[in-house]
Amino acid sequence: MNRRKSLHLFSEFEHLGISNSDFFALTALTLLYAIFEGAGISLLLPVLEYIENGLAAAQRGIGKVVLSLLNHFHVDPSARTFVPALLLIAIVAFILRSAFQYARDIQAAKLKSRIAIKIREKAAAAFVHTGFPFLHAHDKGELSSALTTDAERATEALAARAVFLNALSLVAIYALLLFLFAPLLAVFALPIFLLGGFIVRWQSRKSGELSEVVSQKHVLFASQIDDELDGMIRVKMRGYEKQTGEKLITTTRQIMQEIFKIEKLRVLVETGLHPLFILAAFLVMYIAIAHLHMTLAGLGIFLFIMLRLGPQLILLNSMWIHMHACTASLHRINGLIEEAVCLSEKQKSTLPFIRLSSGITFENVCFQYPGKEGHEYALKNISIELKSRGIHAIVGRSGAGKSTLLKMLMNLYQPDSGQVYFDRVPVTDYDLRSIRTRIAFVPQEAFLFNDTIRKNILYGLEREITDSELNRILTLSYCNSFVDKLTQGLDTFVGERGVRLSQGEKQRIALAHALAIDPEILILDEPMTSLDAESENAIHDSIFHKREDVTVIVIAHRFSTISGADQILLMDHGEIRSRGNHRTLIESDLLYKKLFELQMLD
Repeated sequence: MNRRKSLHLFSEFEHLGISNSDFFALTALTLLYAIFEGAGISLLLPVLEYIENGLAAAQRGIGKVVLSLLNHFHVDPSARTFVPALLLIAIVAFILRSAFQYARDIQAAKLKSRIAIKIREKAAAAFVHTGFPFLHAHDKGELSSALTTDAERATEALAARAVFLNALSLVAIYALLLFLFAPLLAVFALPIFLLGGFIVRWQSRKSGELSEVVSQKHVLFASQIDDELDGMIRVKMRGYEKQTGEKLITTTRQIMQEIFKIEKLRVLVETGLHPLFILAAFLVMYIAIAHLHMTLAGLGIFLFIMLRLGPQLILLNSMWIHMHACTASLHRINGLIEEAVCLSEKQKSTLPFIRLSSGITFENVCFQYPGKEGHEYALKNISIELKSRGIHAIVGRSGAGKSTLLKMLMNLYQPDSGQVYFDRVPVTDYDLRSIRTRIAFVPQEAFLFNDTIRKNILYGLEREITDSELNRILTLSYCNSFVDKLTQGLDTFVGERGVRLSQGEKQRIALAHALAIDPEILILDEPMTSLDAESENAIHDSIFHKREDVTVIVIAHRFSTISGADQILLMDHGEIRSRGNHRTLIESDLLYKKLFELQMLD
């Protein structure tokens, strides 16, 4: 096996930053291990020849090399020196074999560890830095499965290659020894081994197809787990626990059925190979005794090598299957990484965004979500101006495009046509991070990390917050009404996604985080949905008091939230239907009036 072929076995890992020299070292150590394995076995032949036929027989073939070595050191090649020398050299060969085996296993373990780290590093970095089009196209379960199951199986793909390379090297050495000791006998056994090779090739193709199905089912199962856990309230309220459990069990059974098919195929082939090897052994014995008149020592070593060769061929087959099974996961996670990198947010400018002076302008902005080609545009010819230092409310029916407009404003998506300007400068001309760090966003469903209230409020802040400033923020967001009652106060852990808090409490913490940012632009998506009347009034006053310092953009349906807005934009089917204040819209737009009267401003 030359260097290029051996490295080709590991070529799918080169993008992880592992150098060719690392893989070459593993290959070289494996070959050295196999060579000394073969050397040790070869030296057993003259020992057996000596036992069977005496010193003269032992000094033929490989024994001649030992004889030359003794003559070189002026040692009398008698039975007293020759046989101990043979045994000593054989022992040294086996010791070196073990040393190279240890070095190879350590090298393989190091590579496996480095690749496990690298592949997760690359995947995590790609997923974090990618754009929203990628995140929109892939659900959480698929990405979670990629970072866990697929990453683990991708690492196993390397381990399988290392074992495969080891078995392949031993097979090559054993085959070479067979042809060296008895070439004619090896030729008779060769067709049987070739037949075994064709069987293995057929099996590898079938197992590769089954492995791809298993990989896809794992992704489906991870997605189902996420869905059912996130929707557990609905599951329980519909009394659907049994059906949900059955759905998960069905997918699990499908996975195990496909894995069973792979195992069944492996066992079938391995069971079928054993009779082939036994047939080869009987054929060898018959030909060796009846036609070639081989010595018992020569036949014994030949059969011994064949017995060593058989398990390695079976291992070669097993690792080939496992390698392809794990490679399906490697290809899957590599494909996701490549797609995420391709759709990553490119930094085109270093112009810092510091302050919004005049306002935000949308000029003929059109946008359609990726994968929705042929459907209606989410935004159609949006042309609006949002002046700085004021409150702008966006209203409309569900699906009108309100949230999409906010995502465009936060530069999470780029328009298909048209442009968004901050102070008449295209938003793409600003440093992306400086834009986003000056915007605070409070979503309709507040998200909290599994950490303390304090760390959730201060998450990602680049400036120090004094205790007095933090207390002021807690008051403005109306958090002090419940934080003060907690035993650990701000150091209370909120649980996964804030599960230990009510929806209203999570909403207030999200608002506190937004205020702690001290943003230039404050974006609120249904901020009052989960709040009681008292909290709503307090937070409403806080937001409206910020209008002189911050540009506030709010999606709301409650009259109390939008009535005092400087500008109200009514959206319908991705377009700005009308604009004005509450009084003018009530008088001029029938849709606005209808939604207001029905309290359906979503």
